[in-house]
Amino acid sequence: ISRDGALSGPNIEAIRKFAESTGLKLIASGGISSLEDVVKIRELEPFGVEGMVVGRAL
Repeated sequence: ISRDGALSGPNIEAIRKFAESTGLKLIASGGISSLEDVVKIRELEPFGVEGMVVGRAL
């Protein structure tokens, strides 16, 4: 929550750890503001991250 709106990008490592440790299918949301962020989130697919919410970046 502290990163949302800060334009500092998503916390990729925290998203990966959460997905990996829970085994849940996730949709990442918050902080995505560039194509680079989208690519990084897509790289988490093997860990269970199935998508992302992109709003303001559009």
